[in-house]
Amino acid sequence: MRSQNARNHIAQIYSEYASGSDRIKGALQGALQSVQKGFAREGNYLYEFIQNADDAGSSRLQVSLEAQRVVVRNDGNPFSPEDVDALCNVGRSSKSPDFYIGFLGVGYKSVFLISDNPSIHSGQYHFAFNRPSNHLDFPWQVAPEWIQEADPTLPWVTEFLVPLRDSEASLRLAGEMSKESLHNRTILFLASVTSLELVDERQGTKRVIQRESDGDIVKIREIGEGQSDEERWILFSSDSIPVPDHIRDDPFTKDWNRDSAVHRAVTIAFKASDDGGLEAIPGAINMGVFSYLPLREEESRLKFVVHADFLTSVGRTRIQYEAPWNKWLAEKVFELIKNTTPKLLSDPRFRTNALEILWPENSRITDFFGVNIEQKIQQFLQTEAELPGYDGSWVKANQAMYMADIDMWDAVGAAEVERLYGRKPIAKDVRVPSGLTSPGPTLFGNSNNAGFVSSPVGETFLNERAKQGDVAFFKLLYHKVTAWGVQDRTLRQAPLARSAIILSADNTIERPNEVFFKPEGPWGDVGGPYKFVHPDLVADDTSRELLNRLGVSTLSQSQINSSRVEQYREEWPNLSRRDRLSGLTSLKEMVESGGVSAPSLAAWITLPTKSGGWVTATNLLFPHEYNPDLNIEPLVALGLIEDPAIEFVDPSLANSSSSRVIVSPMEDWKRFLQQLGVGTPTTNQNKFNGWTA
Repeated sequence: MRSQNARNHIAQIYSEYASGSDRIKGALQGALQSVQKGFAREGNYLYEFIQNADDAGSSRLQVSLEAQRVVVRNDGNPFSPEDVDALCNVGRSSKSPDFYIGFLGVGYKSVFLISDNPSIHSGQYHFAFNRPSNHLDFPWQVAPEWIQEADPTLPWVTEFLVPLRDSEASLRLAGEMSKESLHNRTILFLASVTSLELVDERQGTKRVIQRESDGDIVKIREIGEGQSDEERWILFSSDSIPVPDHIRDDPFTKDWNRDSAVHRAVTIAFKASDDGGLEAIPGAINMGVFSYLPLREEESRLKFVVHADFLTSVGRTRIQYEAPWNKWLAEKVFELIKNTTPKLLSDPRFRTNALEILWPENSRITDFFGVNIEQKIQQFLQTEAELPGYDGSWVKANQAMYMADIDMWDAVGAAEVERLYGRKPIAKDVRVPSGLTSPGPTLFGNSNNAGFVSSPVGETFLNERAKQGDVAFFKLLYHKVTAWGVQDRTLRQAPLARSAIILSADNTIERPNEVFFKPEGPWGDVGGPYKFVHPDLVADDTSRELLNRLGVSTLSQSQINSSRVEQYREEWPNLSRRDRLSGLTSLKEMVESGGVSAPSLAAWITLPTKSGGWVTATNLLFPHEYNPDLNIEPLVALGLIEDPAIEFVDPSLANSSSSRVIVSPMEDWKRFLQQLGVGTPTTNQNKFNGWTA
């Protein structure tokens, strides 16, 4: 009896269309053709069957592509009379938008683009739509005809049989069933469907997409061709949001039958990476915007998925940008993102790259998502959101610093960076996208950035460490430079090679060209103007090797000589006789080794005289002990020459003989004293000649 009622129902619908006037039938046929054209030719026809299955409460859906037809089966509720009436109408549906995602009266019309005689078996209903060979104005797409009853095989309840118009339609559906077109996340936001089977009997292939929930994780698993892939998603949904009256009363809302909607909810979904964190996904092509099902041509720069009951084009490719309903939903999506941000940043599973995922790729684009969501996210993160600081506190972006360089964390530390720069570094395990916070310094920098150790702030810090004698810090610093593994040429061209980064023995910091390794041996106690590397760093092989590569060298003999000469020059007037005699011996050895020029000493050095004073060399004569060529000392002794300016060098200098000489000590010293200018008095040469006569 129930089957007869269904049959009568179908006959009545057909009769009503058949008995209408030609004008009405023609107008209706034109409207149907306009509806069909609203579906993009490259659109996904399978979406309409998925939508229908979900509305019917199906848990399983199967699409089977055969040689000349496609068969779609689901295990949901069978067709009701109201469903049939909606299917046989244009733009009308008995479905409440609070509980259903589609409008069967519109979506199903897309099937007539690829088929001339689709049929349906569901519950008590068995009917088809057949294109007539004549009566071209007859609205056959909404005029059903009863066909032979054929119940779907269990567990299936409803079966759509769609003979394909041509081979092009077959190829199109094969393409829609591929991974490139129908992504496994297609069923991510469906209410009922948890299993989607895609069978291509022509190729002998099968894809099975399944969804299951595990706590706060939604798993999407795909099985096919001997492989199994799984995606895991973390979903955040808003509470049920009341729809404002002004949105419900808007004409656009009424045109799309949403004026009866009282509440709505929005959802955002983040893809979980293999290590349990978050993974960015492109917003375009890879299905980043959903209105229950993916909007295939809708583009966003978000790295996560957005889902809301957006009003879309007929073919479910894009949203209606001008609809106030959609702008209101976009606002609610943004509010959900704001509320979700602290949850992500507080969760140790997700906080590492949560900010990178939330940060839009390019918020300057002024399309629908750019204006209504992406730009707002960027502004929120920059001005309102609180980010986790290194010390467990929370800090706004304009008061924070992102210190990405791990060397800065190890060598300087976040607390010192905050003290030096006045900004709190973000927690070490949180990555921050460029443009969100002030970038922190890198320890060594690069060709475009001098780096911390080469900056004025860094020099202040290194000076503090040097004054504290913090050898361990400088060792760590040099070990990190060594870890670069760069060639010597590159290293010496780096800014740090010209920076004061070397700890001296005096606990100061010096540049590589201003500090030396202290020499070993008898000259190891050299002082003067030279700075020497701290001995603890010299003893550390890695540190010494690096300093060598930076150009630090051992103080040379000539530098040692110059240092000691300079030291003697400064101290000479205040030295005791004993120290002066010792100094003369040292200076004599330097002259003999070629490290010092004797004339350079003559300007300031003084020598002991027989009378007990100290006089410059050029004002002294040799006494008779030195067997001078012009011996005038006897003349002075006899009183034949009376000139108070005449002084003779003290012959006791010869008592300080050198181990290197092979002549008599007197001759050895005579040569040295001659080099200093002894024997060439400044008195008038004619007078000297007169003495000689």
